[in-house]
Amino acid sequence: MPQIPFPTDTLENYTFQMGAARARLALAVDLVTDITIRIGNHRVYTHAPTGKTKRDADVEAALSELEHVRKLLTTALAEKP
Repeated sequence: MPQIPFPTDTLENYTFQMGAARARLALAVDLVTDITIRIGNHRVYTHAPTGKTKRDADVEAALSELEHVRKLLTTALAEKP
């Protein structure tokens, strides 16, 4: 699997817009969102042909943890400096 490069340009743009600390939080939210989407796509493209409707426990746990992290980052980003 190819490694995805770190989005340095995005971090620089966010730093210009909101300052260093908030830029890192915003980029973390973006990365967590991207990971969540990739896991969802993986689940769609690797579904079992047997008609299994229940998600795998490990994928479900990963999505749940990512959602918790995303919420924490979003609330930290929403706080006033």
